[in-house]
Amino acid sequence: NFVSYYFETFTQDILYSLYYLNILSFFILIYKNNKQSETINMAKKKSYENQYLLKSLGLITFSCMYDDDWSILFINNLIYKICGYTNIEVSNNNLVSFNELIHKDYRDYVREEIKKAIINNSIWDIDYLIIHKDGSTKWINEKGHALLNKKGKVDHLEGVIIDISKYKSNV
Repeated sequence: NFVSYYFETFTQDILYSLYYLNILSFFILIYKNNKQSETINMAKKKSYENQYLLKSLGLITFSCMYDDDWSILFINNLIYKICGYTNIEVSNNNLVSFNELIHKDYRDYVREEIKKAIINNSIWDIDYLIIHKDGSTKWINEKGHALLNKKGKVDHLEGVIIDISKYKSNV
């Protein structure tokens, strides 16, 4: 009887403890969700502020593959102002690859400068001509860096582009 009573009491204590732990876990979960919501809201606000800042500065942000086409993973919609193609047309080589936008006289130069920066684990800073959809050319400045995977290989590239045509035409 004593063992049976002790076992029942002990079991009830455990069940009550688990019950209170579940309640505590529930409140912790609510707290974490509220914190995550606050964090998400702050991130959305910061993202909006950053987009506004980038737009006001005329900066195009991008991420692309380190491949022959510079296959665009993401590029903001300001690309349209520089090349006449929408970000959707340029993304994933839908209509045109970014490599096709680079003036043929600069393709090797761009590839070599980016390759050097990757080897030196540094940021590239290059000026080159791109071809607008209407056939005209524009000077751009591109700054970027490579993101490496766990094996130390290039996962993708990311950076910013700005139209510098008005500065180059005055030189």
